[in-house]
Amino acid sequence: MKIMQEVLLDALKQVVRFTSTRSTLPVLANVKIEPLNDDGYDVVKLSATNLEQAVQMVIPVSGSDIDPITIPGRTLADLIATFPNDCELDVSTDKDDESITIKNGRQKAKIKGIDVDEFPILPEQSGGGVVINAVELARLFNQTAFCTARDDTRPMLTGVHLSLLKGRLTAESTDGFVLAQSGCDLGKAGNFDVILPQQTAAAIANLASGEVLVANNGNRMQFKWGKTVLTSQLIEGDFPEVAGVIPVSDDSGFIVNGGVLRKMFKTADIFARDVNHTAVMDIGDGGVAINAVSAETGNNVGFVDAEIFGEPVKVAVNTKYMIDFMGVVGTPQVKVVVNDSTSPIKILPVGDNSPFVGVIMPMHLGK
Repeated sequence: MKIMQEVLLDALKQVVRFTSTRSTLPVLANVKIEPLNDDGYDVVKLSATNLEQAVQMVIPVSGSDIDPITIPGRTLADLIATFPNDCELDVSTDKDDESITIKNGRQKAKIKGIDVDEFPILPEQSGGGVVINAVELARLFNQTAFCTARDDTRPMLTGVHLSLLKGRLTAESTDGFVLAQSGCDLGKAGNFDVILPQQTAAAIANLASGEVLVANNGNRMQFKWGKTVLTSQLIEGDFPEVAGVIPVSDDSGFIVNGGVLRKMFKTADIFARDVNHTAVMDIGDGGVAINAVSAETGNNVGFVDAEIFGEPVKVAVNTKYMIDFMGVVGTPQVKVVVNDSTSPIKILPVGDNSPFVGVIMPMHLGK
């Protein structure tokens, strides 16, 4: 079998992220390589799974005279990366010792694998579903997935709540301290209400392209684009109702360039990271002063010009959360609603029809 180096390497980079090197099952660290015939064309299917997510990708080859085999994914990817970018690789397998040999010019390498029969049986492709543009999916997941919880004491908070109802697609996540919600109108029939693992949402945002067929199949959700199929288990449980957390009134706050504000908070975080990433925003007098103080490191005061509305207010906020939100709002100008020092802080895009909203719970404001 012959295959172009860049084609194989690009595919492996996507597939190996779903392997598992920490499992008690060694085969889960492997990528399954399976020769197929796709409408008269020679192809190979690369598959990987960590038992929670599974990916299958079909790529073109010349000739399919190899046996199905599983090979350590990261070892194979590292090896393929050492070959010249524009070269054609000669690939063969040996069923007797479960190995794969890859040659080009004077370079020849052999990697030992594991019997393909030990590889888990992956879910079949689901029927039906709704088609969603990959750009919209990426926007929704990029704007929300970073707010998922990092511990599993409440499993439903470790994923992204994704729902489709009456043609409206909504994504939201929260860890109890921050909340992000975004959506788009699809104008298409279909409905589902699921919680996707954060890893799945991040993978779709990074990998999917073109039109994505999304199908809900009980305890799994499947995403298909081009010749790639990603299947993910869903998180069980009911996602909490978050509408009551989002402030309704916009009495006080400011409108500012999000990029400038993000840079200010990055500077403040150098000092704030010693005090649980806490900094104080002093809103008034034509702008926002950001003050971060560390007894060990020192202090920093930054000021950014802003359009102030309502009454002056001072509030303590987590610098990392502000940095994250300023990076995903999606518009140059950002509206930050701060009604008082104890109410949730609301973040909105300016001059865009995007329904994105972010919420940050304030920190304790010391005297």
